[in-house]
Amino acid sequence: INIMKRFTLLLISVFALLSMQINAQICENPNCTPDESCVDINDPGEVCPSEIPPATVGEYYEETVTVIPPSEYSGLPVIHSIRIDSIQGLPDGITWCKSEDVFLVTTPPTRYCCRLSGTPTEVGEYQLILVITPFINVGGYAWEQSPVTDDTSLLITVLPPAPEADFIANPTTTTTGSEVVFTDLSTC
Repeated sequence: INIMKRFTLLLISVFALLSMQINAQICENPNCTPDESCVDINDPGEVCPSEIPPATVGEYYEETVTVIPPSEYSGLPVIHSIRIDSIQGLPDGITWCKSEDVFLVTTPPTRYCCRLSGTPTEVGEYQLILVITPFINVGGYAWEQSPVTDDTSLLITVLPPAPEADFIANPTTTTTGSEVVFTDLSTC
């Protein structure tokens, strides 16, 4: 029976590892680097910065969010680690990746990160929601729990493109007292 329990635990561990790799969106070229100097994080479970800069339609956007995973979550026993499975509410054209597949709960806390990047296509305010799978510590093993959603305080505001002034003149060379007609080609 002892061998059967170990074999079952091994199969569960292998399945958990395979499912984590299926969900992996690890940042590459360049890797995501957490901001170690982020002083806004006072307690595990918070993110830094708490407000991220706005994006602009049609312009490339990139922002790194530093995360320290919480040691407790929604009434569960001590959390071993978390896996961010998805970020919902992103503007069209923005994708995400993370520094590690699983964020371990450590003492002192380890900082991890998620990077948001891309070119947004629509003006608006977008509230980000995380889909997280917590793992609890049972006898030294990480046991996957049901995924949960976590409304964050993070909001991406996507602004319209900045206006561009553009005029043409006719004629472009003239003498004193001659009339010049300007045509406004500016965009708003």
